Amino acid sequence: MINKEKELRKFIEFCLITAGLLLILAIVLAFVNNYG
Repeated sequence: MINKEKELRKFIEFCLITAGLLLILAIVLAFVNNYG
């Protein structure tokens, strides 16, 4: 049970990091489109 919880936490962390990177990428692309 504890091991599964650890895996789930790792997965959630990974998802949050990925979402953050995608958000940054989207902001950068929007910035480039507006000022490029």
